[in-house]
Amino acid sequence: MKIKKIKIDDAEIFTSLNFREKFKILSFFTTRKGGMSTDNFNGLNTAYHVGDNPSSVYKNRLKILNLFGYGSNINLVSLNQIHSNKILVIDECFLKENFTPENVNSGFTDQNSSLKYSADAVMTDIPKIPLMVMGADCNLILVADVKNRVVAAVHAGWKGVLNRIILNVLEIFTGKFNSQLKDIYVFFGPSIRKCCFKVNEDVFNLFLQEFNEIFDYKKFMNRAGNTDYFFIDLVYIILNDILKAGILKENIFDTGICTCCDNEGLFYSYRKEKNTGRQAGIIMIE
Repeated sequence: MKIKKIKIDDAEIFTSLNFREKFKILSFFTTRKGGMSTDNFNGLNTAYHVGDNPSSVYKNRLKILNLFGYGSNINLVSLNQIHSNKILVIDECFLKENFTPENVNSGFTDQNSSLKYSADAVMTDIPKIPLMVMGADCNLILVADVKNRVVAAVHAGWKGVLNRIILNVLEIFTGKFNSQLKDIYVFFGPSIRKCCFKVNEDVFNLFLQEFNEIFDYKKFMNRAGNTDYFFIDLVYIILNDILKAGILKENIFDTGICTCCDNEGLFYSYRKEKNTGRQAGIIMIE
């Protein structure tokens, strides 16, 4: 069930093909390889809001699902990500209130519709609705209840981690969808890791206050002993939260890749480049 890098045409993605084969749930993380965007956004940029040519972004989004044989009749659901712990649930009630049967799959395609829904996680139990979150260092996390067939895509920057968005997601799994924690799988995509996520003392103190039981002050200090900034391991904090919540260790998978110090040029990194594109994490019930 490991996440592996695979190449499809000119695109490179990270996925677990075994997971798809076993549970009929498609989940993968894109890289910047294989897209239409140019200049600073060179490659498979998935975000409209960063200043890229909207036509290029549109083509990139259409191309992503074509990698797995899906045509333009279904389109990626994306959010106006606001670094919150807010979650959008797409159920039958939501669809009836927001779409006609004819435009369900085209309702999220263009730039305006992608900015309509402000949240940082999206969930559904409806097949053929591909959920997407985007990032350029932030944690992109894909979650699936393989028994009840419910999926979620989560964007967790440091504010989302601090406000425990992942626990909010798990509460909806168990509360609304009656999921059992033993049936939930969690996949971590490439993101900025403890080697590169450097923060000032003010931000560090927020984490120290919220997660004091797992924080070793000296462990997170600058290696040179400079106490003006600190390194925070966001993935470790999320892992600690979901393991304490009851997710099984054997159901958690991580690419283990840092987007900031990646030497292959596979990823967009806001820390490194500032004006750049966004890779994506995508999950869909087939």
